[in-house]
Amino acid sequence: MIDYLPAHVDRSPGESLESWLDRIADANSLPVRLLLPPNLPIQHLARLLDRSVAELNAMTWAGYHRSVVGRARQRTPTWRADRHQWICPRCTSTTSAPRRVEWQLALHPICRCCSCYLVQADYSHPRDIDVHPSVLDMVTQLMDLTTTAWTNRNHADRLRRVRRTTTLIAQSLDEGWPPRHVPVPAIDPSAARLWAEHTAPDPLVAVTLLAATAPLAPTQLARLIEDGWVRIGANPDVPISWLPKRPFTVPPPPRLRHPLEPDKKRLKNLRDELRRLQARFGLGAQHVPATLFVGTEYPLPHHHEWVYREFNAVALVMLLARVDAIQASQYLHVPYAADPALTSLEGNSSIRPDHATLLRTATRKLIREGLTDYQRRRQALTAQRRLPTPILAQLRLPQAADPTISTERLALGWLWITLTRSTLTSSPWPLNSTQAALDFGQHVLDGEQRLILLEYGNELLTLASDDADRDTPKTTQQPLRQAR
Repeated sequence: MIDYLPAHVDRSPGESLESWLDRIADANSLPVRLLLPPNLPIQHLARLLDRSVAELNAMTWAGYHRSVVGRARQRTPTWRADRHQWICPRCTSTTSAPRRVEWQLALHPICRCCSCYLVQADYSHPRDIDVHPSVLDMVTQLMDLTTTAWTNRNHADRLRRVRRTTTLIAQSLDEGWPPRHVPVPAIDPSAARLWAEHTAPDPLVAVTLLAATAPLAPTQLARLIEDGWVRIGANPDVPISWLPKRPFTVPPPPRLRHPLEPDKKRLKNLRDELRRLQARFGLGAQHVPATLFVGTEYPLPHHHEWVYREFNAVALVMLLARVDAIQASQYLHVPYAADPALTSLEGNSSIRPDHATLLRTATRKLIREGLTDYQRRRQALTAQRRLPTPILAQLRLPQAADPTISTERLALGWLWITLTRSTLTSSPWPLNSTQAALDFGQHVLDGEQRLILLEYGNELLTLASDDADRDTPKTTQQPLRQAR
């Protein structure tokens, strides 16, 4: 369909689906309601626009976790701002200009490109207000949580908790309470009363509520919730299910010393499943990267997940090789951190549900991609502290802007991350910045330079494709004992 329309409209990067359809309809004098779901199913719309369904879903809030957009046919507060349109007063001067998909979430009331607050599309006198850098950092961190909520239940729970807290605070917000922990413009407190199941139409209301709740630590947030319940009394104007739980006035009962039966059964089931995978596929500790990955995360998951995934890599090595947490950490060359979850594994008593789910997903991913000997890769790359002179001559690495940073070290760091799927914590350069090495490989090196580095790495691994064995069963090995 799009090829036969008189006016062809290209999609802008990050543009929302409604924005793109608005511009297509406006350019071709079509009623946009005919293009919007549910009048036109998403499968038919994808066929007409010559796009895949996944690409169109990525242009909507359908790609966000349910802690952000809620569940279908369930009445609950969400972060969706789809009942009103927000635009940037600088880069979208009219309602038909491109609008980004993030602007449909109340978690994103600013334009990160222009560093200004969004405004309502039908606002008669658009306010052009610059954003303070701390507000920009807060919004960036919250949007990062929407990405990691798919694999980290703690991040999903935090988004739900902050949303319920903002509903509570909006019932009694005034000029002086609660304190704003990042600088934001003043608003009319009565405008915050519209914030309940749906978000308020004014983006400044959203950023004010976020500034009062999002930067708080758990203890501070609990104190704020207690103050909010005191201010609204026993009869809130919204359903109790939309609000955070009222704090206990009596101390909670002591925790049980012994794990519950479901926790023990969960660990037993996971051990049995791993034992079957070891017998059938030869899965062993040597096949575990120092940073676990799931899905299409390559070469690393989101940076908020690095420590969490390294912790779970240690747990997986403990289960596969039947060793304690210290030996597993030494095997992966990551710092040992005493944690009750690892102590429970050592005592064969329990495992948390989110840890068990992640370990199960990661092991299936490792088997699907072929059992790669990551331990051999780490050993081969650890011995190479410098790039050979012929490789340096071929690469012709650019000079770093900071003279204290070695571009050769950044190139070796990028090679380590790509081949071992691990952060630089487990590398010979644990104090170097993993993010700096990733940015160097992605934005500084060109395709030819990356290819030269990968060919050099494959030579070090003696044809690394040979260490992936997808079909041949192997006997279960104990690589930790062999390494010692």
